[in-house]
Amino acid sequence: MKRKTAAAVLLGAALFVTGCSGNTDSAVTSAEETQTAAETEAPSGDTEAESEEDSESDTEAQSEGQSESDTEAQTEAAETEPSYQALDYVTLGDYTGLEVTLLKIEATDEEVQEQVDANIQSSGKMETLDEGTVENGDIAVIDFEGKLNGEAFEGGTSKDYELEIGSGSFIDGFEDGLIGVDVGETVDLNLTFPEGYSNSELAGQDVVFTVTVNEIQRVPELTDGLAAELNEDCDTADAYREYVRESILTSKRENQYGQMLNDLYTQIYTGSTINSYPEDVVSFRTAQMRAYYESMAEESDMEFVDFLSQYLSMTEDDFNSQATAIVQASMAQELLMNAIAEQEKLEVDDTYYEENIDSYVEMTGADSRETLVSTYGEETLRETMRMDMAMNFVVDHCVITNPEDQVEEEDTEAETAAGTETEAAEAQADASEAQTEADTETSEETAAAETETESAEDTAQVSETESAEDTAQASETESGTEAQTEAQS
Repeated sequence: MKRKTAAAVLLGAALFVTGCSGNTDSAVTSAEETQTAAETEAPSGDTEAESEEDSESDTEAQSEGQSESDTEAQTEAAETEPSYQALDYVTLGDYTGLEVTLLKIEATDEEVQEQVDANIQSSGKMETLDEGTVENGDIAVIDFEGKLNGEAFEGGTSKDYELEIGSGSFIDGFEDGLIGVDVGETVDLNLTFPEGYSNSELAGQDVVFTVTVNEIQRVPELTDGLAAELNEDCDTADAYREYVRESILTSKRENQYGQMLNDLYTQIYTGSTINSYPEDVVSFRTAQMRAYYESMAEESDMEFVDFLSQYLSMTEDDFNSQATAIVQASMAQELLMNAIAEQEKLEVDDTYYEENIDSYVEMTGADSRETLVSTYGEETLRETMRMDMAMNFVVDHCVITNPEDQVEEEDTEAETAAGTETEAAEAQADASEAQTEADTETSEETAAAETETESAEDTAQVSETESAEDTAQASETESGTEAQTEAQS
């Protein structure tokens, strides 16, 4: 199973620089729109000389601004983030022997068929029917018109609309009302919009939809030929179904592994204590965030405090406190993983780096090593690898339990114990019956000859020998059963 812990860490590292880019993007857009509007509304009576003067002035200002900006960027790039020892700030709890429960992973036949149908539909291999009856799961190509109190309402009319029957994309009763309708047939559906419908004018209203079914698109049966079209490596329908089944299992395993990592980290986090944060690192990262937002304010031709107030609805003090809180929260996992790496003396040497860098290229979707390194920096990648090594160490030393395996083990032990008790009861009954027969024979043959007595003794010895052999054999069988049970466990 592939271990995928890098992507989240790398994205987290990137956020230290970019901050809340969504808000700032909208701010820049608004600022640019405002600036464009202002230029459009400017008086058109400027003289040519004024225009040239303004142009020269703007060029000089831009040149100076770019020069200063480039110098500042180079200065910031030259700065290096302070280093720290995580164990100076963290008291680790248990991180080995942690228990996680993994449920059995399976792909049902129903799941496989649903995915096969979805693949056929997305590949454009649907069968088009010019006649026939609409069934659940079909795509009905329809014309429809909705009317409220006899009047067509806005948004209630469409032509050649492709509606998947059973998708639940239309209001209750619409899709069900088309099941059994023939191609070319027109029906009226008397329906009611739900009370909580987004359009208040239609919410709770009774309406009539007039619907005509133009054609039906249906998922065809999966044949060997269709399977080969869907995947050139599958020459039969059964082979394609197995391919889909394995794809489903792979996806579920990856999801389960991710959930396991989250579970393990949560246990580490709750069991450990972050006593404090390295102040110089926090200051460095909050300064990066501030510089980012200050650049956005400058691009919007605004003072920083005005930018914060207008676009982020906060004061400068609010920004500083929130930036610090964001940095500290994002450092929690980093501190804990680095503390484990320090405790276990885990290091990323050049050999390990070269052997693993390509997996990080794949996980982040970068098009090359060079792109990945230029985006995040080699030092950040090495730090990320080290934290992943720590998490992998935790995984290698955790205890994985499976409830279904436990149930199977308990059932096997119960069956073994029941079988042993039954065998013991049967043996006891046989012994009691043999004793009764022996007593009867002794009473009837009291006057028998000495030779008959010797013969009886010989028979008894043989019986005892056979009994002993049977007992030994039964004991060996029971021991074998117990050993087999333990091996299965």
